[in-house]
Amino acid sequence: MTRMNTQKRPADGLAIRYAESDAVGDETVLLLNPWPESLFAWDTIWTRLAQTARLLAIDLPGGPKAGPSCCPLGPWACSCCA
Repeated sequence: MTRMNTQKRPADGLAIRYAESDAVGDETVLLLNPWPESLFAWDTIWTRLAQTARLLAIDLPGGPKAGPSCCPLGPWACSCCA
């Protein structure tokens, strides 16, 4: 059974949270969090998907727990990021 274990990696001043499974076969599946959820939206199907491919789930900037942002709704919603 493959559990979803999260880590953080710095990118452009943000601490981006992600989860990665072990490689299975040649395929890699990128899972992006649906707004306004976090990467844990994939938790219920993570184990089943991890049996068929390498998984990489990322909390996009501006989403919950993604790290500081000038605009929590994204740059299109705030004049401070324009």
